[in-house]
Amino acid sequence: MVSKHRVSIIEKFWKEGEEFLEKGDPVQSSEKFYKCAEECIKILVEVFKIDKVLRKVCSKGYWSTDDYFEAANELSKVLGLDIIRSWLSAWNLHVIGFHEMKLSIEAVKLLKEDVRKIIEVTYRIIKS
Repeated sequence: MVSKHRVSIIEKFWKEGEEFLEKGDPVQSSEKFYKCAEECIKILVEVFKIDKVLRKVCSKGYWSTDDYFEAANELSKVLGLDIIRSWLSAWNLHVIGFHEMKLSIEAVKLLKEDVRKIIEVTYRIIKS
C-alpha cells in the first residue's frame, strides 16, 4: 500500500513550487517540482515492485542518482509510458534550475509540465 505521507509530500511540494513561481523564484520552484518527481518515482517503484532498485535502496538506506535513473528506465519499460522523459525534465529542474540557477521562469513552467505528467500517472495508478 502506498504511503499517504508520500502523496501529501507531492502535494506540498507542488503547491510550494507554484508559490515560488508566483513570487518569481525559478531556483526554489525548480527544486520543489523536482522533489515531486522523486516521490513519484519512489511510489511507482514500490507499486510495481522494481526489485533490483528496491534491493539497492534498502541495502544502502537511501536513494542515489543512479537509483532514480535506473528506476525511471525500468518504469518506462513496465508502464510503456515516457516516464524517462518526465524524469529527465525533473533532473534538469534539479541540476540546471536549482544547482546552477540558470533556468528562467518560462523554462521552469515548461519543464514542470513533464513533472505534472508523472504525477498524473502516479495518481492514476495508486487510485486503481
